[in-house]
Amino acid sequence: MLRIRLQRTGRENIPTFRLVVAEHSRPVKGKINEILGYFLPHRTPKVLEYKVERVVHWIKHGALPSNTVARLLKKKRI
Repeated sequence: MLRIRLQRTGRENIPTFRLVVAEHSRPVKGKINEILGYFLPHRTPKVLEYKVERVVHWIKHGALPSNTVARLLKKKRI
């Protein structure tokens, strides 16, 4: 089953996250299908940028967002 989830990147104590599509059974830092965007939680205000059409495409093809990603997308009204 495919999941849309966050993959941690960035430096120590300054996290940034990629919004990725990956198989749910793979490790978080494992192989991914596509990078959809990024999330910068340390900025004020927090920054979430992503490709809307690709997120919609993956959701239509059965990818489920993780709880955190679902909450972030809900704030952006997707």
